[in-house]
Amino acid sequence: MLDEGTHSVLLNLHLQMSAALQAPDAQTGLQYAFAAADGCLLDRNEDAALVARRFAWLVGDDDADTREIRRSVEHLKAIRDSLAHGDTVTNQQIAAFLGPQGPAPIGDPSAPWRPLPWDTSPDAARLKALDLLRRLFRSWLLVTVTKQDGEKLGAGLTRDAVRGLLRAAQHGAEPIAQIRALTQIPN
Repeated sequence: MLDEGTHSVLLNLHLQMSAALQAPDAQTGLQYAFAAADGCLLDRNEDAALVARRFAWLVGDDDADTREIRRSVEHLKAIRDSLAHGDTVTNQQIAAFLGPQGPAPIGDPSAPWRPLPWDTSPDAARLKALDLLRRLFRSWLLVTVTKQDGEKLGAGLTRDAVRGLLRAAQHGAEPIAQIRALTQIPN
């Protein structure tokens, strides 16, 4: 049985994923993606600047993947900051989030992101945000739920233990290796 804090994290991630999937626009989905990460990776008074690093450590498959995810989540934070503070999201912010392989928004980079009907950047941004949420939920499931006796499901790490490992990862590579071992799917 999962402890209350761990159960709450998994439930909130599920609800935020569902809300992001059903959001009427890409911007709302982007906000949900960052809010989910912020809520499950940080304790109440920790700095949101830590989200990208912890997110990447928890879901990254290897060093290159971890760097790419961290970059994406850092750009997602900038978008969330703009939206949360009533500022306009720019084409440049969306292009940075989508990366060089993503479709660039139509228009001047410094212009507000107001996609035209033929602009595919909203769909690409929504899909990327949903993929980040999927990877986050998957990793939380892998570290908090275990198979016991090869059959039954049991409790793995608690929310507090996961956050403790992520805090420890700021000071050394051993906790990162431990996290990666927990998030690998056995054959």
